[in-house]
Amino acid sequence: MPSELPPLEGPALSRDVAARTEAAAARRAEELAARATSCASCRTALESLATSSKQRLDALGGMWDPWEGADHEGAGHVPALADAPATVPALVAWLLASSERDWASAASADTSAGDAYALTGVAAGRWSAALTLAGAYGIEPEAAESSVWATAQRMTTLTASDTHAADWHLPGQARDFGADWPQSLGTPASLASEPRLAPAVRVWDCAAQSLVKAELVDHTLSGSEALSERLLTRVDALLGAGVADQRAFRCTLGSDPSGLASALLTTDLSLVGSDSPGVRALGVHLFREDLASWRPLAPSVISTPTFGTVPAPVTDEVGGQSS
Repeated sequence: MPSELPPLEGPALSRDVAARTEAAAARRAEELAARATSCASCRTALESLATSSKQRLDALGGMWDPWEGADHEGAGHVPALADAPATVPALVAWLLASSERDWASAASADTSAGDAYALTGVAAGRWSAALTLAGAYGIEPEAAESSVWATAQRMTTLTASDTHAADWHLPGQARDFGADWPQSLGTPASLASEPRLAPAVRVWDCAAQSLVKAELVDHTLSGSEALSERLLTRVDALLGAGVADQRAFRCTLGSDPSGLASALLTTDLSLVGSDSPGVRALGVHLFREDLASWRPLAPSVISTPTFGTVPAPVTDEVGGQSS
């Protein structure tokens, strides 16, 4: 008869924490939706959160269940299901904070490409669901964020001696994963040999070209200058670090914001699948950056990130060769 829990640590623990977060989010959203009788849009947003949280829970393979549902007397207890805040503003802040937590886990050198890929996508879906819920209630997400970290720290302290108690599964301090580029990308030689970087640079450069045309010619979006500059900055940084230059002289990814967003996010995710920890961390960082930049322009794509192959840029008949 088993008496002790098998070990759960590192990436497996991060994945289980993410799964328990989704389970807690679904349960809390259902409870709040049942009480949201005077606001149809609020109820819809909460029901949508509950549904999407269950989908993300399934995508992660469910919660850790070492005893496979059996109740062994004297057996070690599986960690409690994560608790979720009971008010909508705090719930929004908690969903956003837990997304940052999972992105940080995905970028860890100890996390495999498969786990990093899963955690990155799940965190993105939760992040987008949080902002959708905030929009339905007219909540400014930043307003509740500082208090949610302070409360999480107190809860962690209070439940530290009770393995049966559930907390919010957040670290004791805020973690802004998007503040800086990863510092462990490697040497120029290792970057030059990374097969995913040169195609990614090509897509980012092509997207920067497409953005200008989308605003000035096709009028499908605005604010292209800042978006383009951000893409070209990362292109220049990686080329300067030794990545092979496979850019096309002229190319287009189209002018539809949804298509451009999908191309960029899929490209970022291709880096998350790298065998190099530094490149994986870079992919998570850039995915998060593009997620925030493009959500206002292509919310339908952001709410369901596409995990597929990177679309090849379409080159012009004139000057379609790589530089």
